[in-house]
Amino acid sequence: MVDQTEPGRRVASAAGPWSEVVRASRYVLSAPHAAAQVRDGTPKRAEEATRDLALQLSAQLGWSAIHTEPEQRGDPNWDEGSPYLERLAAWHDDVVVVDLHVMRPRGVDLCLGLGQEPERASRLYPGLVAAAVRSGYPLALNWPFSAGPRTITSQLQRRGREALQVEISYTCLDAERYDQTVAVLRDGLAAVVA
Repeated sequence: MVDQTEPGRRVASAAGPWSEVVRASRYVLSAPHAAAQVRDGTPKRAEEATRDLALQLSAQLGWSAIHTEPEQRGDPNWDEGSPYLERLAAWHDDVVVVDLHVMRPRGVDLCLGLGQEPERASRLYPGLVAAAVRSGYPLALNWPFSAGPRTITSQLQRRGREALQVEISYTCLDAERYDQTVAVLRDGLAAVVA
């Protein structure tokens, strides 16, 4: 895990705060579930590892990063037009977003959700597929999560932005596999701008 993270600018909103690290890049790593959230009135636990992943990959790739902070009153990855989503949409005229999530073990290490307009993810996932295959990480496209219509990925795609949802099995985030998982994601994402 990351021992020390870059301090980000904290932003308050009616739906809950987030922090962002802004770099001179149109590429953004997003962790909308880094803090516990509330989906349709039901509390959901935080995917805390996504915060560290977003910040570490941001530093290694030179991409920007955004992640939720505690006291979320909604779910930025579920609520249509959330302030978090609006911030991503306004980041850059041609912002490219990779949205990070953690999933329970489902037989694959990575799931790449291509969203409702998969052509808007077509440039983003081939490098991740290649890096995962090279490292022996089983992966799937659109299973078990396809980045449905309410997700950040699909909402941004409908606005003409490139976006991809990346689900990572929590078994890839333990002490034994964390560094290799970071390397797979870093190498796969670096291919996007190569």
